[in-house]
Amino acid sequence: MPTVLPELMSPGQVAELLGVEVPTVLAWGRTGRLPEPLKLGAKTIRWRETDLKAWLKKEECPEA
Repeated sequence: MPTVLPELMSPGQVAELLGVEVPTVLAWGRTGRLPEPLKLGAKTIRWRETDLKAWLKKEECPEA
């Protein structure tokens, strides 16, 4: 059975998903407002799609 890897999203993809600009995504990533991104290199970061979906669900329903 093949291993299924989580989709990794770039700052641009995250910005599009959230309806904000890329600098906002980067700032939220630095300040901890978003789930912690993966650092893939000196200047490359990505977010796991599953982490973002869980975060969005929690943001929509904070008491859950």
